[in-house]
Order: sequence, then C-alpha cells, then structure tokens
Amino acid sequence: MFAILSQTICLWLGSSLMKSFSAPLLFLGAIVMGAVFLLPTNTLAAGVNLIQNPNFEEVEATDPSRPANWQAGLWGGVQASFSYPAPGMNQSSAVSAVVISTDGTGDAKWIFDDVAVTPGRSYVYTTHYRAGITTEINARYLLSNGTYVYVYIDSLAPAADWTPFTSEFTVPDGAVSLTVFHIIDQVGELSVDSVSLLLQEEPPPPSSSSLISNHDFENGAAIPLGWSQSGWGENNSIYSFPVAGSSSTKASRVEISSIQSGDSKWSHDPVNITGGTIYSFNDQYKSDTQSEITLQYKMLDGTYTYAWIASLPPANQWTQTATYTFTAPANAMQVVVFHLVNTVGWLETDNYILTQGTVPPPTDPGNLIVNPGLDVPDPSDPESPQYWFSSYWGEMTANFIYPVADASDGAGAARVEISSIQSGDAKWIHDPVTVQPSKTYAFSVDYRSNISSELTIQYKLTDGSYSYAWLSSLPPSSAWANVFYNFTVPQNALEVTVFHLIASIGWLETDNYTMSMLDSIEFDQGMVTLVFDDGFQSVYDNAFPILTAAGIKSTQAIVSGAVTYSSYMNVQSIIEMRNAGHEIVSHSRTHAHLPQLDGIGLQSEIIGSRDDLLAMGFSPVNIFVYPYGEYNPEVRQFIENSGVYIGARSVNEGFNYTNSDPYTLMDIHVEVNTPISAIISAIDQAIADRSWVILEFHKIDYSGEQYSATPGTLQAIVDHINLSAVKTVTLSEGVSLLK
Repeated sequence: MFAILSQTICLWLGSSLMKSFSAPLLFLGAIVMGAVFLLPTNTLAAGVNLIQNPNFEEVEATDPSRPANWQAGLWGGVQASFSYPAPGMNQSSAVSAVVISTDGTGDAKWIFDDVAVTPGRSYVYTTHYRAGITTEINARYLLSNGTYVYVYIDSLAPAADWTPFTSEFTVPDGAVSLTVFHIIDQVGELSVDSVSLLLQEEPPPPSSSSLISNHDFENGAAIPLGWSQSGWGENNSIYSFPVAGSSSTKASRVEISSIQSGDSKWSHDPVNITGGTIYSFNDQYKSDTQSEITLQYKMLDGTYTYAWIASLPPANQWTQTATYTFTAPANAMQVVVFHLVNTVGWLETDNYILTQGTVPPPTDPGNLIVNPGLDVPDPSDPESPQYWFSSYWGEMTANFIYPVADASDGAGAARVEISSIQSGDAKWIHDPVTVQPSKTYAFSVDYRSNISSELTIQYKLTDGSYSYAWLSSLPPSSAWANVFYNFTVPQNALEVTVFHLIASIGWLETDNYTMSMLDSIEFDQGMVTLVFDDGFQSVYDNAFPILTAAGIKSTQAIVSGAVTYSSYMNVQSIIEMRNAGHEIVSHSRTHAHLPQLDGIGLQSEIIGSRDDLLAMGFSPVNIFVYPYGEYNPEVRQFIENSGVYIGARSVNEGFNYTNSDPYTLMDIHVEVNTPISAIISAIDQAIADRSWVILEFHKIDYSGEQYSATPGTLQAIVDHINLSAVKTVTLSEGVSLLK
C-alpha cells in the first residue's frame, strides 16, 4: 500500500503546481491521474469520523517522521519544514508545517488519505489549529473519470491558542473520494490536531407544507441538515445555528459586521421544479436591518439566473412575510430561495414554506383581499389568520392576539396591543394585492380601539422600491365602526397593501377588510380645480394676483371662525376674491376633528360654519371640505342628509370620475416638498384619462412650512394649466358634472 500511495503523492506533488484562490466555490482546475487509489473502507455512517488516525496518535511503521495515513505535501516556490510529532492539544500529538521562505507560489500542508464519499451528500469537516498567520482550507475531489477538482472552503485568521473550525459542504456530482488541505503559503507556522470528517444524516424529505427539506431547521446539530452557509463579496459574516426559532427550538442566524460588497445568507438545498409552473413562498424572520428575498434558478443548460422578490423592513419580533407568488422560467430545473442581508446587521430566519400553486382566490370575487374576514386560521400557525402576518418596527413592546371576537359572526378578528413604545408602529398586514396603475380602488374596514389609529397605503413600484401614502387618522371607538375610503393607484405601482396601525400605547381590533377596483367613467375632457384650504392671508397676498393674471378661478375653503385672526383673510379680503369669481366654501367653524364629535358638535361645525359664511354675505355655500381630511360614515351621511351641501372634498389622494362619490372627492396635495414635476404629471394624467384632479393648497409663501407652497411653485402650475389648455372648474362646477 505504501508504494501505491507514494506514487500517488508524487504525481500530485509534481503536477499540481497551482496556487489556491480565495473565491467562494471556485474550481481551481483538474489533473489527469494515472495512479489507482486504494480507498479506506470506512463505514459510511452519519456521526462516524471517516478520517483515519485523526488525532495523529498512530505513527507510520515504515516512516516514524509522519503519522499513519498522512503525508506531507509541498509545491511551488515554498521552502518548508514538517514536524511530527508536534505538541498537540491536551498533551497529545499533532503535526506542524513551517514555511521558511516563499517566492509567492505554492504552499505546504499535511494530507490525510482520501476518503470515499457520495455525491450529493453533505459532510462536516472539523479541525483544530494554531497559526501565526492566515491559513486556508481547500477540498480536493477525485472524480470518477480520474481527474481532480479543487474547491476553496475558507480562510482562517491567525490563532495563538488551539482554535476549532467547522464547515459543511456538499459533494459534487461525479466525485468518488475526498481529502481536505489545511494549507500555509506564507512565512510562518501552522499546527493541526484533532481532525474529523463526518457524513451528515440524510435531510428529511420535504414536508407536506413545503418543498424545502428541513424547512424549519429542526434537524441538524452544528449545521442544519440540507442547508449551507452562503455568501459572496467583501464582508465579514458570522453564521449561527441553532438559535431560538419562531415557535420551536431552532432557527438560523447570519450577521454582517462590516461590508464592502456582496451578501450573506443560509442556503437550502436546491428544489427541483418544473418550468412554467407557479410557486408560492413565505417564511418567518427577525432582523435589525433590511433584508431581501431573491430566487436563484438553475437552468437546463447548467447556467444560473436570479430574480428579486421583495425587500423587507427590520422586525424585532418573529414576523411572517407575505406569500409571494412567482412563475418558474420555462427552462428552469431547480430553485433556491435566498433570504439574505447585504448591510451591516443581523437576520434570523425560520419556516421556509415553498409550495407549488397560487394562493387561493378570495372567497368573494369582488374583494381583492384574501381571507378578508380573518375567519380562516393559518394551518401552520393557528395564532395567525391565513394570508396575514403581524408586523411592527421601532422600539416598543407589542402583542398580537388572534382570534378575538369579531364584528359580525364571531368567527374571528385580530388584535394588536402596544404596552410601551419609543418609536415605530404595529399592525396586522394582509398579503399584497396586485393592482392596475391609475385605477381607483375602494377600501373599507371594521375596527374598534381605545386609541387613535392610522390607515396608510404601501405601494410596491415597478423598480422594486416602495412608496407610502397616508389615508386617514381614525378616532378611538369602543363599538365596532366601519370606515371606507377611495384611493387612486400611482402610474408606476404594481401592488398595494393597506396598513391599519397604531403607534401609541393602547389596542386596536380589526375585521372585515374589503378592497375592490371601481369602474371609472370618464368626463368629456380632463379638468383641474385649485382649492386653498383654511383661508390664510398669504393666499390673498401671493396667490390672488397670480390667479388673476392667469384668469383662473379657484375654490377658497374658509374656516369661518378664523376670519378675525391676523394670519387669516378677513371678511373684506374674502369678499374681494368672491367678487373676482372665486368660489367660497365651508371648511368648518373651528377646524375640528369631526369623527370625534356628537350630533350637536357636527351641527355646529358643519351647518354652523355655512350659516356664518351666509351671514358674511357669501352665497351659495354648497360644498364642504373636511378638516384634516377626517370623516367616517356618520360624518359623510350627516353632510349628505343636511340638504344644503351637494358635495364634500377629502384629502384622499387620487382622481375623480363622473361616477365618483360627491361626498368623498379625492385630491392631490401640494406641499413644501412636492416636486412641481409631480403636479404637472397629475395634470397631464387628468387630461389623458379625462378625469378630474383637485389640487389642494394651504399657505402660499416662503415660510418653508410643510403645508406651504411658494409663489414660484404656484406660478409654474398655472403656467402649465394655461399651456395645456386644460379645463379649470370650481368644486361646485365639478360636482355638477358628476353622474
């Protein structure tokens, strides 16, 4: 046996004159071998060390300068000495290699006899070492055709004391045997002791709930079965397993402490798929930084392609992602789903659920939100409704409860509680809804709460980024209350999610979500209305001259109780604008939060403000503008039932059509940071869609306050209106054209 091994080693030393490169999974080359290996007859069983003489205690009978079943290897311009036995751990034997000089090529190492391996199976390699310089671990595979393939595993930092290193890898197709090199290629010393190579247990078959083997990380000791550490680029990453899972004992963690490029993640074994077939994925995660979900497809020709799925915000509690649906490319054969980090921070993941097929359609074909009544619990997590997940961000203590008694049939609602908070918000989130750009959608929800809550829209845009639009603030309600709003989807949006959230100490319960697209019936031509809220003096001073010069008539929404305040227009200024053709409408008496008022309060604010304006000599006053844009079904119905108002304007962003609700007219906000280009684009969209866009202004000055616009901004807008020759109307003129 010694003669054959000697021949083999000599061929190796004489032929493999190449340097190991530090690149992930880089195949360094192949060498044709003319020798025949006598492979050890180890029992290929999980948990058995496949390396013979792993602790160097047995001396080679014919050569006492080396341990049995090990050889010293040297190549290139390296001058080195090898020592055996060297001082090992716990007064045991070890081996050492000392590089005396080098011309920058070659390396030195101790090599154990090849071990028979099985392609596609995972092995765990462990070594203990001491080194004064950086060293490197590489694997050498002998293929069935007699060639060698070399694979980089890792670089190890210097270590003054005995330090363990562990790595798991999967044997490539065609490999019949393996040895692992712990190399030194710089001037310095490396000592090695207690080396092992263990065959991992077979990963469990995919569960009925996921095509990914060991999807919940419950199988495996030092490394989860069927998973590997994966990353690329210049970064410092730490992989941890196991960590506490979302509802079990095990999950995975990766942390990046510094980064120049690349990413880090745990990677599951590839899943065989069928091209052109639809698949759905979700998982659970915690993180202190943004993370990404991407797909890696292996194609039939052996190449790889990648597809971005989602960017996820930080979550300091276990959070289930939305269910993402994708169609495999026609020539794809395998897929790996990466949940990764590419910034400084940490990410923990659990419960990777990959299934074939789409999310079931909504029970109600007219409702785009799946499981809108939250009546169906998630089969894999009964404490969450199916197709929903809990989410919060910031510094807080939040609790999510499901199910709770609901608003109608008692089958289920969801509750979120915040007991302490420094920042952020908390909410239950439905799966994203695919929407059509520029279309108007109706949204409603039942809720009750002991604090104010917010409705915010999240849009996923065509470039993969997200934008947000505030929809409404809702007052506390001890009884179940229903609210409904319309919104228009931006031109570059693909998906929408409506967040009903809380951001202070208290609780919120929600139920019976609806979302549907409204049929939009066009006007004969596009229209624009300029509305100035509150009646600020700066509108008279700075906007009135610009509008007069442009020949544009506006709508002035007046807070009737503010006409005596110094920063607001007085009655004479408002009369002058009315006499010039501008419309005067009601914006309440004191700019109150209408949903918080009883019937007497609504009478005073809504009807009383109109009476005030009539008493000042303004008539007709037949349009109402909601203070803060706040309304609920009761407030809206009060205005309609009053018999004196033909319409009301909200602050819900969007466009109006002939079949729009006259008592919840939508608009576009013009504030200090609103780009002029966005307003011009909205006007052009109204022209193209033959819709009605209402532009909402407040102050016109150079104060820089949020609810202000400069005279220059207003001038640019009216110039574009005149240049495009779009029709301008007042609010009452626009309402009169509704059907």
